[in-house]
Amino acid sequence: MTYVVTSKLNGFQLDVKGRVQGIGFRPFVFRLATSLGLCGSVKNTAVSVEIKLNADLSLVEHFSQLLIQQCPRPGFIESITREPHQFLVQPNGFSILPSLSEGEECTLSFPPDLAICPACIQELINPTDRRYQYPLINCTQCGPRYTIIHDIPYDRTHTSMAAFPMCVDCQTEYNNPLSRRFHAEPICCSTCGPAIWFQQNTKPREEGKTRRTISDSLKICVEQLIQGKIIAIKGIGGFHLVCDATNESTIRLLRTRKQRPSKPLAIMFKDRQHIHSYFSCTSNVMQQCLKLLESKPAPIVLLSKTYLTQALPAEIAPRQHLLGVMLAYSPLHWLLLDSIKKPLIMTSANPPGEPICITNNLALQQLKPFADGWLLHDRNINHRCDDSVINIINNKPQLIRRARGFVPDSLPIPDQLEHGLLKEKYLLALGADLKNCFGITIGANALLSSYQGDLANSACLQAMQQNLKEMQTLLKLPENSLQAVVVDSHPDYYSSHFGRKIAEKYQTPIIQVQHHHAHFASCLFENQVLPDQPVLGIIFDGLGFGDDGTFWGGEFLLGDYASVQRVANLKPFPLLGGDKANKQPWRNLIALLAQSDCLQQTKNILTTQNIAQEEINTLLKLSHRFPLSSSVGRLFDAVAALLNIVPYEQTFEGEAAMQLEALASYYKGQATPTELFKIIPQHKRLLLDSSPLWYFLIEQLNNKEKKTKLAFIFLNSFVEGVFQTIISLQQQGKQFHSIALSGGVFQNAFLLSTLQNKLESEGFTVYTPQQIPCNDSGIALGQIAVALAQTEIKNNGHLCA
Repeated sequence: MTYVVTSKLNGFQLDVKGRVQGIGFRPFVFRLATSLGLCGSVKNTAVSVEIKLNADLSLVEHFSQLLIQQCPRPGFIESITREPHQFLVQPNGFSILPSLSEGEECTLSFPPDLAICPACIQELINPTDRRYQYPLINCTQCGPRYTIIHDIPYDRTHTSMAAFPMCVDCQTEYNNPLSRRFHAEPICCSTCGPAIWFQQNTKPREEGKTRRTISDSLKICVEQLIQGKIIAIKGIGGFHLVCDATNESTIRLLRTRKQRPSKPLAIMFKDRQHIHSYFSCTSNVMQQCLKLLESKPAPIVLLSKTYLTQALPAEIAPRQHLLGVMLAYSPLHWLLLDSIKKPLIMTSANPPGEPICITNNLALQQLKPFADGWLLHDRNINHRCDDSVINIINNKPQLIRRARGFVPDSLPIPDQLEHGLLKEKYLLALGADLKNCFGITIGANALLSSYQGDLANSACLQAMQQNLKEMQTLLKLPENSLQAVVVDSHPDYYSSHFGRKIAEKYQTPIIQVQHHHAHFASCLFENQVLPDQPVLGIIFDGLGFGDDGTFWGGEFLLGDYASVQRVANLKPFPLLGGDKANKQPWRNLIALLAQSDCLQQTKNILTTQNIAQEEINTLLKLSHRFPLSSSVGRLFDAVAALLNIVPYEQTFEGEAAMQLEALASYYKGQATPTELFKIIPQHKRLLLDSSPLWYFLIEQLNNKEKKTKLAFIFLNSFVEGVFQTIISLQQQGKQFHSIALSGGVFQNAFLLSTLQNKLESEGFTVYTPQQIPCNDSGIALGQIAVALAQTEIKNNGHLCA
């Protein structure tokens, strides 16, 4: 190699920011620089990748252009800053230097975990390769990242792999610029890497943990799965409970053991060809799904059952129209599926309601009632990370759960809001209690945590608190740099209580943000909206604490990041029994039937559903004592209860709404939307009243109309009612041309796509969440946006453009 040497010690330093650690970026820089004959160095810092070049400006500019154009996937470059640099000694060649991080404030999002790459799969199945059938194979393009890191920069010494010194062969590859494993931090092999072993549940503890060879352990695990056993398998971000997806009796046993009678289970296939053997993949939607399945995050993707060409047990997703499918994203999963030749059920391994298990000891204790055996390894998982979930809605991917493969990627703060953040300070937003994710600002970006679960469960709350502590340590955030804590305005949220404790401890302000305003702001934030006039936010969810002390959930909010006006909402009704109404759909049905004066007409229907008249009478007498709610989520529950498609009590959150959507999807006929909602002016806002809906549904049920058709008509008519509310608002003089749709109810693909298409056809600009879930997992991002906007206005009197 002939190096280009300048006549002086002058050169330039480049600081590259983006996803540039953990993806083989430094080896890429090394190869690019040497191919151009450039001298200098590259190293990781806590805030960027630092490149020094002993070259003139024209060469440095050409090098920078190639960096951007050829950046290895799934990396990306957000910015490159350049400044002159004076070398003390003229460099001879190009080198990778040790990382530095001491005393630096972190602004970098460290890398997410990456699915196994094709090159590693080829080595995995090659009998002549030294990593043949080694279940923890990885390289610069794949393998664990976030789940094994405990400090930054991302170097081996800062990961779980520090406990496994490299053998001579691995060290040689690590040091070789021409190797695919050049500076691959998790590099290992069967000689120097973590061990894998199988442990039986039926044997005494000491005897059961006897280690075998890797091949024997995998063979035993496969044999157990073929025999119908349920195995707890340690993966990338936690344990899965695994069984044969074609064995209905085993799936039924898994549901019994895990006390999960109806909630859908995810299925894992080996690869694209395996998917083709069960699904028709010719449609554009399925092609889009396959691309997502094969992407680096390798999420669970929801596929319609209508594409099935080979039957799978109904027990996988009973009474649902979608199946959660993923491909083998780790070499361990790939080897198991390659051996068993069948798809596998992969569901999170945890006691009901608790966080996914990540340690061997805890898995051996907590999973004993569920598993017949364990497939374990001794590479520590430092951060639990569930599987991400995506649905294709209106030909666009929408994240339902944002976790493995996406966390801890950050999002840029809209320019308009950046000014609300004080220099060298950060905001902490604690999100909601359900589907909790917290958020932290890092420089000009916001980072959301992985999915935490329901904080009403003490184990989930403790896991969230631990995760927050670890994230603050990783990001090197000083205790005195906390600008404010942002919480939901609900006075009894566990996240809000915790936030107040943090604010009190560090003597920082606490900012309360109304739940639906946060949903609205989260959607604007993700879409980088800088409103030049108010935006209409249509926010439909289960419920959130409103500014008037009632529980909102069917909201039309007009405003921006800083403030909103409630201009319309679903007509409120009492939550009979309080929180019980969130779990027992029939309670909402009774409340809405009584409100519509048609309860007497449903006696025969309610009798067949085993709802006691005495209990109904008692609840209605006490209805004035229960809180009011405008929840669209509870409206959907009530319709599902009237159609008698849900149990007396839901077995998981969202069950009634999911079954209602599934029922509507089965209807293939035509049905013109009927005016089943009326709009009532009240004070300074509009009410969307569902009274006509109940008379219609009762009449149709008495006429023996198909429930699939009624579910379809309901959804279409609800969309029409929402649209007419929007038109009425404009007729009242409300000025808006953009609409943001958010809240958990918009996980209903039929509702979102039908409403979005109708609005866009009428000339509205419509914003929807895609990278951030529309459910409560996205609340923290909205809390950050509102807090920044309100802080900017407080400091400067207006939002900076």
